[in-house]
Amino acid sequence: MPSSARPLAPVSTGPFPGPGEVLGDRYELVHEIGRGGYSVVFFARDRSLGTDVAVKLLVPPPAVAHQARERMRREARAVRGLTHPSIVALHDFLEQDGWNFLVMEYVDGLDLSAVVEQRGPLPVDQAAGIGRDVAEALAAAHRKGILHRDVKPHNVLVDAEGRGRLTDFGSARLEGQATMTHTGGVVGTLAYAPPEILAGRRGDARSDVYALGLTVFYGLTGSLPPGGLLGPGASETGFRPSVQVDGIPGWMDDIVARATRSDPGDRFPTAGALGEALSARGEGSGALVPVRWSGRCLICGDGIPEGTGVCPACAAASAGAPNRLVFLDRPGSRTERRERLRELEDRVGQTASVADLTAVASGVRPLVRAAEPISQRAAEALVADELPAVSLTRLQAAGRVPPPFLRLLSAIVGVGVAAWWTGGTFVALTSPVIAGLLWLAAFERVRHPAITVSSAQSALPEGADATAVEALANMPPGAGADLLSTVLRLARAVAAAPATEDMDSGGHTLGQVVEQGAALAVEVSRLDRALAVLDRTPVSDPADQNLWDVVTRAQRTRDQLVQQLLEAIASLGRAHHHLAESEARLAAIDDAARELEEDAAREAAAAREIEALLAGPS
Repeated sequence: MPSSARPLAPVSTGPFPGPGEVLGDRYELVHEIGRGGYSVVFFARDRSLGTDVAVKLLVPPPAVAHQARERMRREARAVRGLTHPSIVALHDFLEQDGWNFLVMEYVDGLDLSAVVEQRGPLPVDQAAGIGRDVAEALAAAHRKGILHRDVKPHNVLVDAEGRGRLTDFGSARLEGQATMTHTGGVVGTLAYAPPEILAGRRGDARSDVYALGLTVFYGLTGSLPPGGLLGPGASETGFRPSVQVDGIPGWMDDIVARATRSDPGDRFPTAGALGEALSARGEGSGALVPVRWSGRCLICGDGIPEGTGVCPACAAASAGAPNRLVFLDRPGSRTERRERLRELEDRVGQTASVADLTAVASGVRPLVRAAEPISQRAAEALVADELPAVSLTRLQAAGRVPPPFLRLLSAIVGVGVAAWWTGGTFVALTSPVIAGLLWLAAFERVRHPAITVSSAQSALPEGADATAVEALANMPPGAGADLLSTVLRLARAVAAAPATEDMDSGGHTLGQVVEQGAALAVEVSRLDRALAVLDRTPVSDPADQNLWDVVTRAQRTRDQLVQQLLEAIASLGRAHHHLAESEARLAAIDDAARELEEDAAREAAAAREIEALLAGPS
């Protein structure tokens, strides 16, 4: 940032460092080159090596200075292990006169925002190259469990050779101490923050992918997509630079849109996958997105083939003891019932008839029967979609018999009682029987779900499938369950592909991926619960090293495990894409061979006709 930025509050009793000062008897500050948030960056000279360096001075608010110092120390320790041509190297961490400094590699160039301000939007090839460089840098960091959390044009330096260099790892955490907890909350620049971070959820590598997608968007257009105070907002289909600038090729438009979709599951699963797409100019990038189906599972919300109602994992988990029924609450008005019916039709598709779904929307018929806790998760998923639902036992379902029907039964019984007093013996004796039979029929109807859950066969090894299903059934909603569900769905799709039928080792390898994915997802779920507790833990001593060490280790371990699952998803996506391509090529070859055979047959018939004509009448 320019030196005209707002003044920075001192946190030390010592004099504010400035040009001419020597840090650690080694680094001589020459002049200030920028400011941002709670930091000042100096151009400096390393007297020991005779090289140029950049020195970043941390100037946080006094109330969180000790916290920031401890976090800076730990972030520096982790980032010093990152080595990549597109990462600005961190050389040293210093403390002097109460001030804290980071000594970094000096890059002779401008940041991306300055490049665009001075020269205008980038050519497509240059934007793709810089985006690829930064994606590769992020991929190297993510593999070590280090998220950047503040990817934006100001943190992308463009060196003299035109290479994109990513800098300021951990700065979002350092500068977020004033208002954020140590493991949760929004960090980074709001304009580039993905929807899940703005919603207060814990991000992963796909959050950095989103921010990089917006950074490339800015490089191509010179601005961000239109939005409000918190940035461009959320877009289910992503942001397309062609909306603001003409001449953007379709492949680049598609890549940026995919990277900036609101649902992390719809983005590139890894930064490396985004980099590959930019390198290949979009060729084959469809392999890098998880398989999407035409419907959604009623229980977990995962993608499913049209007409099946639930995903294979939830179907298998529900097959053991389906003793719970999932009802919607009774609507308060006809308008509310119609709205629920439309939502059910959109979610269920052709799985159930309109009449059945109307009864479900009225709260007098269960939508699905499933085992516990699967049924409870189904109710929670429906509530999340603004469809108030509850999981009931079969006995509790008796209370769902429609009130008009209960009034009819009461009337029948009343007629029998009246007939008894007037001497109508036959009516008096038969009316309770009729009422009882009608009651049993109504009770049976309210226990019969509109959608029947049946266990589907899987092409995966039985042990691997069962391990993943059990993990999903016992895992609370969250990142672990979402990622494992995607791994299982992709593995099933790969195993079921015709091209894998002759692969003896394919199923065994996929089984190992699924089993390992289940184990990783369970650990992610456990760490998320632990970090949620730590987020709420009051810090009595801001410099409590034990607490910070625990938080840092837990967060980094969690990010590494998530990254392994995302890498598995990317690999399975590629495998599924390549198998689909192979199947398509085989089908094309078969079609070509059939056409050649038909052509040959026609040519042979024509030749026989010519021979017959030449031979003349015998």
